[in-house]
Amino acid sequence: MKQLIYLLLLTTSLFGATFTIAPGVHHFGAGTGTVTNTITVNLAGAPPSQQRAFVYFTMQGQLNIALPPGVSGTCSGGPCHIFTGDNQFGSGVIVRAGTVQYPTGSTGNNSFSVDPIFSTSTAGTNPSMIFDSDPLFTGGVDNIELGTRFTSDVNGYVLGIRYIKPLSDATPSHTVSLWDSNGNQLATVTTSNDIPTKGWNTVMFPNPVAITANTTYTASYHVFNAPFWFNPGLIQNRDYGTGHLRAIASYVESNGSCDRTDSWPIDAQGRPAAGEIGCVDLAPNGSILGVSNADATTSSFASEGCQCMIGGVGPGPYLFQNNYLSAVGLPWHHDESGGDWMMRGDYSYIRNTFHAPFSRLYGHPTSDGMRYSHRQLLEWKGGHRINLNGNIFDGSWAENNPASVTVVMSSLSGGGISDVNLENNTFRHVPGVIVVPNVIDGLYSQTKPAVRFRFANNLVWDVNVNGPHNSGTYNSYYTPIGGFPDATGWIFQGPQGGEDVSIDHNTIAKNQGRVPALFFLNDTKVEGMQVTNNIFYFNSVYQGLGMDGSMTFPVCDNHQTGSMLASCMLPGLVWHHNVLLGDSNQATVQSWWNRFNNYVPSDPTNISATGWFNYNAVNGSGNFRLRPNAAYVSGGASNASDGKDVGADIDALEAAEGKVTLIGAPAANITTTGASIAFIAPDAQSCPVDYSSSDPTLINNFTRVADNGTARTRNVNLPGLTPGTTYSYRVNCAVEQPTGQFRTR
Repeated sequence: MKQLIYLLLLTTSLFGATFTIAPGVHHFGAGTGTVTNTITVNLAGAPPSQQRAFVYFTMQGQLNIALPPGVSGTCSGGPCHIFTGDNQFGSGVIVRAGTVQYPTGSTGNNSFSVDPIFSTSTAGTNPSMIFDSDPLFTGGVDNIELGTRFTSDVNGYVLGIRYIKPLSDATPSHTVSLWDSNGNQLATVTTSNDIPTKGWNTVMFPNPVAITANTTYTASYHVFNAPFWFNPGLIQNRDYGTGHLRAIASYVESNGSCDRTDSWPIDAQGRPAAGEIGCVDLAPNGSILGVSNADATTSSFASEGCQCMIGGVGPGPYLFQNNYLSAVGLPWHHDESGGDWMMRGDYSYIRNTFHAPFSRLYGHPTSDGMRYSHRQLLEWKGGHRINLNGNIFDGSWAENNPASVTVVMSSLSGGGISDVNLENNTFRHVPGVIVVPNVIDGLYSQTKPAVRFRFANNLVWDVNVNGPHNSGTYNSYYTPIGGFPDATGWIFQGPQGGEDVSIDHNTIAKNQGRVPALFFLNDTKVEGMQVTNNIFYFNSVYQGLGMDGSMTFPVCDNHQTGSMLASCMLPGLVWHHNVLLGDSNQATVQSWWNRFNNYVPSDPTNISATGWFNYNAVNGSGNFRLRPNAAYVSGGASNASDGKDVGADIDALEAAEGKVTLIGAPAANITTTGASIAFIAPDAQSCPVDYSSSDPTLINNFTRVADNGTARTRNVNLPGLTPGTTYSYRVNCAVEQPTGQFRTR
């Protein structure tokens, strides 16, 4: 769970250059930071204009203070890392030239994997380097000098320089250099035989070069007619390094908000990468103008809260069965850490409940007032043969990412995603359902068509979470302009490319949101899609299909909807025997899909007339079994293509989910000394019964009676009871344990 507890910053003098940080615990994203004792920060120097210092925790829990140019400082009272940024360069510098030259050109917040090798002695003992990870992105072919500006906190020696080149850089020779801040070349070496694979190339100088503490130097290497690696957006108001070395931070001025839209450190995707504490405003004379706590509740984007499980190396199999997981953020994440070198698969998620409590939804009537940065409940970045059967997804909302649904399969590693089956699952109180596996280009090699995706006998209701407290407007389907993102509203995002998508025998009650459609398509056509025997609700704007209108070069008219869009994006679409409900009259709804054989009620707006046993129009809940006299039941003229009921088989779905139907202790089954507990079990597994006359909680004192299982309808006898006594009982099935009471005669 994520809990934001803001630390209080106090000035000790209204115009002094000192402030304090009060003790406290700060929870953010996947990290926690703790201030045990009051920390005093003393500042010296002055910024060239009114500027802001940022006080935050890194994701690893280190307390950092980013100072503007012209200001330095010290901390006392506890662990604290304080540093001064540079609003001219930051750490990464370049110069485009055919020869080796001193790099002075700014690259914004980009940095390069050019790394000095430092030691406090000429013997080279315990060397320090800056970077501890590989870069993320490659630039195009260029003649360019790439540099890293750095400082050391002690005097010492630069022994050499290391760098990473892309595999596509076949040049065997590169020149590395060390420069002082005046552009003087202190040392240079030209390699003769770089290693041919991706990795660090280490080049040592003939003689160690002495450098002075707290002085700026630049390590560089030259790229000639070749690509290069870089990291974008990693050093904004954050320095970086290990040991004695630090890459110089790029100071980015505040926007004045001190919330998550402000200039906090960000990751490569532009998402906040820090736990914000507060801001300190400094006058041009160096005095403190004011101090404010960070407000993390006003932006739509944030790092995820809980990531309770992160995995993805493989190869499997994986089994997750009969669990209840209540969390927000990205609770269960099969991430991209496996890359494409480990093909992972064989995932079975059976009879689990994934729950996101609305007390963690900021702005909800039950909110605790904290911001938890929720994304979705379950995600895969790669994997094959994924089976989700009998699960309940209860609660989710769009917060960290405005395109959030409930389950995401985004095909970014492990050879992509294929062979996915979702069957007998319930999705309720959610903003959307699933990102369908795709074949988009990502960081790693992808699957080719077909992805093979099946969504069968699932129940979906109350697709409208986020509700009326949202105030966000959008300049595209994805990008909010202030406020909270509204519910997506779509059931399936994508697929993008791929083949063999089957949507069969599902009941999807009224869905709302900013794009209330069945499919929200991207920019690649999909072949072999079959949509049959379902109950849907379509609105007149999207008529069942929408498309990302923010695409610059769509393959189809991204303003089309419904069957017109299907004709372009879904060649060979099979679409029949579906019940189409909607917000218009029968003739209008029929016209949306008039080329297909579907059913439209006489009044599509009257959802209750579908024939379900019960439908609550206020909250979307209900008993979604079809009544025997409904128009779409098995044996009727408007039944499914296989002769069954249209929509989901709710009995089969609930059995797969482990639902226990408790009949209880009928009066006919109760005597003076015994009783019989009747229930319908989900399967043949044993469900023993506990009972007690003294402990209604059935925790500290109870008697357990065995159940032999087999038939789903059970009667478990409780013998040897006391006359005229009230008993509490519990039926212990694997997923559900219903309780009740009875009184003997």
